Amino acid sequence: MLSEVNAILSAKGKRINYPKNMEYTIITGRDE
Repeated sequence: MLSEVNAILSAKGKRINYPKNMEYTIITGRDE
C-alpha cells in the first residue's frame, strides 16, 4: 500500500506524512 500511495504522490510531486494523512490521501488522492 505504501508503495502505491508514494507512487501516486511522487507523480504529483507531493509527499505524505504517515500516519496522520494516510487515510485522507488514500481516499482523496491529495496530501492536504
